[in-house]
Amino acid sequence: MPDGVSWSDLAGPAVRDHFAEMLATSSYVPAEPELAEVGRSLLAGATPVQPGLRTAEWTHKTLRFERGATHVRTSTAEARVAGEGVCQSHGVLGR
Repeated sequence: MPDGVSWSDLAGPAVRDHFAEMLATSSYVPAEPELAEVGRSLLAGATPVQPGLRTAEWTHKTLRFERGATHVRTSTAEARVAGEGVCQSHGVLGR
């Protein structure tokens, strides 16, 4: 992300429209209200770049990589509760 991008730039309709698919919930990435506080803590006092880095770190601490622990139909909620997953679990849990 380029330096100087602000939160208001990211909240603009063009950006939201471009990334709508990544922002929407699905059966594989359900809304998890219990993670709201985690999200707030990752955003606290951050520039737009920092939450991505913080989220990657949080995911690495929360989800142990374990071959065969999850598959393509495993939801992020299931992987998080189990505390383990494979690459797609890490990738989508961190979004």
